[in-house]
Amino acid sequence: MPLVTRVLEYFKKHKVILIPVLLFVLLEALFDIIEVTIGQLMLWSNERRPKVGRLWTEEERDQQGQRQALSRIDSLRQTPEHLRYIHTLDDLVAFLAYKSNLWISRNDFLAIYRNLPAEEAARLIDPFILKDLADNSAWYSVRLNQAEQKLILLFSDPFGQPLLDQHVYLDPNSRKLLPPRLQADPDFQGRIVDREVFIRAFENLPIRLQLQIVNDPHKWAAWEPRLLQVGISPVVKDGAVLMTFEVAASDSTQLVALQASEMAAAYLVTAINATAPQTYGLSLPAREVSHE
Repeated sequence: MPLVTRVLEYFKKHKVILIPVLLFVLLEALFDIIEVTIGQLMLWSNERRPKVGRLWTEEERDQQGQRQALSRIDSLRQTPEHLRYIHTLDDLVAFLAYKSNLWISRNDFLAIYRNLPAEEAARLIDPFILKDLADNSAWYSVRLNQAEQKLILLFSDPFGQPLLDQHVYLDPNSRKLLPPRLQADPDFQGRIVDREVFIRAFENLPIRLQLQIVNDPHKWAAWEPRLLQVGISPVVKDGAVLMTFEVAASDSTQLVALQASEMAAAYLVTAINATAPQTYGLSLPAREVSHE
């Protein structure tokens, strides 16, 4: 009997079972084709569909977090280790003990200098001397090394020619600073403002008012890293208010007196009181009463 005939007879005998099976196989194949087709259509139109809904929001947050993490890692890899680890003068000494000597660019040195506390930065190099160096286009690099009880800083031009040789003594006795001097001045009694509060209040003022207090931005840039406190006179004389800035120097403190305009001083005092209302309640500078 031919094979075809046998198959047909077998199908006739068991058609009740085989027909549903065949239908199931055909339908499954059809569903697979439809599913693949729909998937391809969705993939093709994925970039064209609006990205809305909770899932899209969560996915965007995940991707943004990954981008930020990768950016932070790349930033840390690109940041020189001396910028990551040196935040105090002791950090610098310890780093030099590990590295023996350190050669850095002028920009890296300025970054380290800004990271140091004001008193320690002033011990490393006087801000006014550093400002003169920074204004000198010939300054290119700094070589630092430690010898006995001192740090040696050699500031050089692009050809390695020295511009300045600076020594910082590390003996503990040389680190002592004189006590703040403004407290001894009776004219500023109860009107001395701490560094942090003054800076926040001052830098929140418009530039035009800042210039009526410190008329040279370069001076403020030099004082700000080593500013300790500021005394504000309670009186107005000839339309001006006396302000005395106490800044850290190499082995003591320095007092710098400036005349601020009456209007700028009033705005500054108001900003100080708003910045630290629980600590300061300064009265506005008042004009002197003539006794003629």
